[in-house]
Amino acid sequence: MSNASLMPPAMARAARGFLPACLLLATMLVGCAPSPPGVPALEGRWRGELMTPGGALPFGIEFGRDEQGALAAWYLNGAERAPVTEVSLEGDQLVLAIPALASRIGATLDERGLTGQLELLGRGAETAVIPFSARPADYRFYPTPAPASLDMNGRWQAEFLAFGQTIPAVGEFVQEGSRVTGTFLTPTGDYRFLEGEVRDRELYLSTFAGGHVFLFRATEGPGGVLVGQFWSGLGEPQSWTAVADPVAELPDPWSRTRIAGDRFEFAFPDPQGQPVSLADPRFAGQVVIVTIAGSWCPNSHDEAAFIVPFVAANADRGLAAVGLMFEHHAKFELASEALRHYQAHQRIDFPLLVAGTSNRRQASAALRELGLEGVVAFPTTVVLDRQHRVRRVHTGFRGPATGEHYEQWQSEFTAFIDELLAEPPPG
Repeated sequence: MSNASLMPPAMARAARGFLPACLLLATMLVGCAPSPPGVPALEGRWRGELMTPGGALPFGIEFGRDEQGALAAWYLNGAERAPVTEVSLEGDQLVLAIPALASRIGATLDERGLTGQLELLGRGAETAVIPFSARPADYRFYPTPAPASLDMNGRWQAEFLAFGQTIPAVGEFVQEGSRVTGTFLTPTGDYRFLEGEVRDRELYLSTFAGGHVFLFRATEGPGGVLVGQFWSGLGEPQSWTAVADPVAELPDPWSRTRIAGDRFEFAFPDPQGQPVSLADPRFAGQVVIVTIAGSWCPNSHDEAAFIVPFVAANADRGLAAVGLMFEHHAKFELASEALRHYQAHQRIDFPLLVAGTSNRRQASAALRELGLEGVVAFPTTVVLDRQHRVRRVHTGFRGPATGEHYEQWQSEFTAFIDELLAEPPPG
């Protein structure tokens, strides 16, 4: 989701999305020396906090060593262990950065632990600054578990109130003791790996892996209905409700976005300024996956982590891909730089084009074939057959955090592409 469609404008200053267990670059920590007396050793598990309008948002950080023996760092949320791509320690100054998400934590290491701030680029190229701190610890919200009267196991039918509109969602969670993991699925994607706990009848969930900054709280009310609030970065709180429902479902993401006609044309520059269109010889007679995405969007990263190796494995059968990227930067040079970081981060070898800014209205205006509603979510995937007719459009992306939904999507997508690749090329 991209959850981009649910994010308030203020969130654009603070969080974009969400990282899966995807193919990330190696992490390296340089210049690491023994800690001074009284200063905690860096290696091991730490509990990080981001101070949001909803209060402290906890997440895990692990410092260890990579395959080359250099110190490295990972963000921890539920089953996710997401590498930090750039880590440096010079004296007492630590930096944790993921350039592909325009995410940077700078902190001072002393006897108190780590103290500093997160800087995260948002829509309009505004940078959010969120206070950060961390101490060696291995718990989420509370150091000591408490009795849990609320059972979060299973599926929940949820609704989020955003911009005066009600957005349906489905929550799927696993509870072990008081610990809760899982995610929310929406018509435009998922909230990625959430982790938290239950205390009596209160629910607490959070996630941060370099992109989205999400904090959830809720209380069980009459009839077992959860009533809570959701904070997305520095944005205003959104209200949400949920009720246990083992058969809760969402609309089919293959039917959410409709194309006007059966053609989908594009013509945008690549980061070097060279124009690329569907008429480019590289796409002739190819089945083409067109992903409408943004480097700032963690759900787009989730999709790329699947699409990149999938296209590479099927290229000799006639499969190609292109990314139409809508970035926070309006300036071409800065947008191009963001794409270069994204391309290196995900090891993308197909064209990424600078299509416009991450404003949905502007993106929709640039892609008028997407009908009246235009771009509903980042990412949106358009699949073209060998004659470049639109065969299917998928809105959003349900990534690894969604478990069986992600596996089902992979199976269905693979089977569908196999069908298109089996069709004869145009005569």
